[in-house]
Amino acid sequence: MRQAISYAVDYGSLTKAVQQGYATQMRGPIPQGLWGHDDQAKQYTHDTAKAKSLLAEAGVSNLSLDLLYSDKWPWWETEALTLQSYLAEAGIKLNLKKVAYATQRDMIDKGQFDLSLGIWSPDFADPFMFMNYWFDSKNFGLSGNRAFYKNDKVDELVRSAASSNDQAQREKLYKEVQNIVIDDAPYLYLYQKDYLLPISKGVKGFNYNPMLEGIYNLAEMSK
Repeated sequence: MRQAISYAVDYGSLTKAVQQGYATQMRGPIPQGLWGHDDQAKQYTHDTAKAKSLLAEAGVSNLSLDLLYSDKWPWWETEALTLQSYLAEAGIKLNLKKVAYATQRDMIDKGQFDLSLGIWSPDFADPFMFMNYWFDSKNFGLSGNRAFYKNDKVDELVRSAASSNDQAQREKLYKEVQNIVIDDAPYLYLYQKDYLLPISKGVKGFNYNPMLEGIYNLAEMSK
C-alpha cells in the first residue's frame, strides 16, 4: 500500500506546482550533495496503473486517509491539494486535515496521523542525520522516526554505521539500508528544494551553507 502511494504521485508536476520547478525529486533519503547519496537508488515514478495494481494486490479498496499539515510553510496548502488530486486518480481518498503548527508537531510526536507533510534539514554534514534519525526505531516520534517505522535489520545496519569511523564501510551500510527502506516506503521522498537567494553583484564573501540556510556569514561579507 505504501508503494502504491509512492507511485501515485507525479513528482515532476508537483515541483512545478509547489516550487515553480525550483526543486529536485529525491532519490532516496540521503539528498544530493551529501556523501552517502546513492545516485543509482530506486526512484519512484508517476504510474497510476501501477499504484492501482499494488492496491489490488494488497486487497485494499475504498482507501481513505487523512493528510496532516499546517500553515507553517506557505506552499503546504498547494502541496496538500496537489497530493489529494494525484491520490484520487489512483482511487485513494485523501482528507485534508489542517491544524495549528504546534498541534501538528504534537500529533506527529504521538503518531496521531495517517500521512503528514514534513520538512527536514540536517544539523551536520553526515548521513546519520537522515538514516539514523528517520529509520532507527529508537527515535519514534518528532525526534526523527516520524513514520514509526521498525525493521530489525535496518536497526542493526544504521547502528553499525553510526558506530564506525570507516567512511567507506559506513557508505556501504547506508547504501544497503537505502535499498531496504525505499522498498518499504515509510516515507514519500518528494523533493529537495533548490536554493534561491537574490543578491547584489556588489556583495562579496557570501558562502552558502545548506545546513544554515537562514544564517549569513556577515563578518566575512562586504559590499
